[in-house]
Amino acid sequence: TAAHEALALLVAGFEPVLYPGSWSAWSNDPTRPVAVGGAPWVS
Repeated sequence: TAAHEALALLVAGFEPVLYPGSWSAWSNDPTRPVAVGGAPWVS
């Protein structure tokens, strides 16, 4: 779970933010940009 990472961030002095969704929830929102293709980072 993300609890271990959140605790580690707190111990390190950071304020963790937990996103309760998943990649599926993120990518199903049509307003979010999604790169497609074989190598979209190559120009």
